[in-house]
Amino acid sequence: MLRILFIIAIYFAASSDTIAADKAGTNTTDKASYIIGYNLGASLARDGVKLDIKSLIEGFSTGQAKRPPKYSVEEMKEIVSGVRSDVVEVRKNHEIAFLEQNKKNTNVVVTDSGLQYQIIEPGEGTSPKPHEIVTVNYTGHLIDGREFDNSYKRKKATVVAIESMLPGWKEAIVKMKPGSQWRLFIPSELGYGKTGAPPRIPPHATLIFNVELVKVGL
Repeated sequence: MLRILFIIAIYFAASSDTIAADKAGTNTTDKASYIIGYNLGASLARDGVKLDIKSLIEGFSTGQAKRPPKYSVEEMKEIVSGVRSDVVEVRKNHEIAFLEQNKKNTNVVVTDSGLQYQIIEPGEGTSPKPHEIVTVNYTGHLIDGREFDNSYKRKKATVVAIESMLPGWKEAIVKMKPGSQWRLFIPSELGYGKTGAPPRIPPHATLIFNVELVKVGL
């Protein structure tokens, strides 16, 4: 598991939102070590993983020294599997609680599928058909505020076939009119489901999109 977490940490350290570690040390190795440690800790904390720091350091040091671990491979797999299951369950419950609270807002519409949306700008004209291609601008983030996509930052609207969209998008976009802006709250079963879309979107993630329907058709 440490190897997996280490890879995750390196990814976050290389991402655009990495926090610089000016006080971590006087050379590149010190700074890189601090950044990897910081991002590993922050990533695990966001996912609700609680670890004993002393044991974490002991395990890391043992692995770095290429000494035999305390536990067998089978034991490590079983322990990690249990922790992973607990984290997933906590996340699922957190996402459910968020959606339950969100649907109490008077300006939020809830559909039979569980999709929730809020109309920011109604737009005008004819809504697209399920087989059509549309041009959209959007931002996407998780319920903790972490942004995972933003077409505005790319400075180019996205042209996409409705048939290729996530289920939550498909349901919403055919209700929208050109020029409209909606905020979508997409439960995981209408998004990326139990697998997520690593590394930015975890399993069972509720997705929040601000969507602008720019144009219908090519």
